[in-house]
Amino acid sequence: MPPVLVVTRPTRTALGLTARLGDRLLDRPVIVHTLQRLARIAAVDRLVLVHPAGDDPRPLVEPFADSIGKPIAYHADADHLRDGTADKWAIGRAFALTCWRGGLGQATCYDELLPAGPLVDAAEKYNAESVLLVGADWPLVDPALGAAVLHNHLTAPEQLKLCFTQAPPGVSPIALHRDVLRQLADHPGSGIGPIVGYNPHSPAMDPISKDVNTAIDHRVRDTYRRLIHDTPRAAELIDRLARRLGESLLDADALTVAQAVAELDHADDVSLPQQVTLELTPRRPAAGRVAPQHHVDLDRGPIEVDLARRVIDQLAPDTALRLGGLGDALLHPSWRAIADYAAVYRDLMGVDGFSAVMDHLKRLHNLRAETANPQLPWIVPRLAKTTANLTDM
Repeated sequence: MPPVLVVTRPTRTALGLTARLGDRLLDRPVIVHTLQRLARIAAVDRLVLVHPAGDDPRPLVEPFADSIGKPIAYHADADHLRDGTADKWAIGRAFALTCWRGGLGQATCYDELLPAGPLVDAAEKYNAESVLLVGADWPLVDPALGAAVLHNHLTAPEQLKLCFTQAPPGVSPIALHRDVLRQLADHPGSGIGPIVGYNPHSPAMDPISKDVNTAIDHRVRDTYRRLIHDTPRAAELIDRLARRLGESLLDADALTVAQAVAELDHADDVSLPQQVTLELTPRRPAAGRVAPQHHVDLDRGPIEVDLARRVIDQLAPDTALRLGGLGDALLHPSWRAIADYAAVYRDLMGVDGFSAVMDHLKRLHNLRAETANPQLPWIVPRLAKTTANLTDM
């Protein structure tokens, strides 16, 4: 029987935020909800908490160990669950937190559980050829979906090496063969996203149309909300669900959760948008037909640095901030000061023509390959779609 590997970060989440595993949900910590749900999967033999060395989750778990119902093991990772690529996936996920996949670089919610090295070590320690993978801050994970995904994988583990569902983040585990984890560990920077995403360099059917995808109710699939208790707005959503469902939250399946989310009065959500674009200046040298500057005069000036700072100070910790808007952010006279203040700034915008932009992208790509430096920023080219440039797409 395979184990469940529960990636557990008691202090800092994969997104770099303060962890909330000890937050009370009803009458018990978030992590206990997760473990009690996972323990209902009959086909698993134990729950293995993979955690950073020196960041022990036992104080949160042990008082409730008798109520969990499955053996619990602890696997400490001396590298603190980081291999230099964790920041890459955190950035990639920032613009797709409510979707199970679709982040930059095809990042999925399961890439937030990497790196794979500690997971391989844990699987080998318990002689597991296959594992279920989940996060400790997934208190609404559905045991039935976990069982279905695992069953699907175990019907042909050599052929169906990675099985998943299209459930929203935090609702369904993923089942993997140990070989997949080992390949990910041997190639730092690679991830689960490229495996379950579409690769234009090697056209094939989307994995969601293959046997590796366990079909689920469309109402669950279409719930575009993050149900991981890690960001302020996701934690508040789960807390609201707990207040609405009461004790029935303990046994609520994915469909019950999805329906409850749909019934919540979103007018009560006073959070600022999770994705924010801050326009530094409306200036832009390009003034072709697809540019607003071609049609109207934008008479506003560049944003004052103090105002930009005040806006940034009001954003939530999980906000994905893009410096852009109608103009080229790099034409603001103090863009560097604002970018330094907004540490999440990652976009570089080229305006010197298509060939120049491509040259710069190639140089950055080559530099990344030469230095193997995962701290280099994501470069996200944007192309206005018109009939005149279809061949360039």
